[in-house]
Amino acid sequence: MEGHDHDFYAVAGDLNPKIWEFLKATSLSSQPEWESYKRR
Repeated sequence: MEGHDHDFYAVAGDLNPKIWEFLKATSLSSQPEWESYKRR
């Protein structure tokens, strides 16, 4: 995408509070399930 990069630190101050607000208002409908994978 033109004009975009992977510099998270440039936007972290604005983005992190929004991410945490979303996560605090969101919950799983059940306990998480884990699946183990073998390393190749």
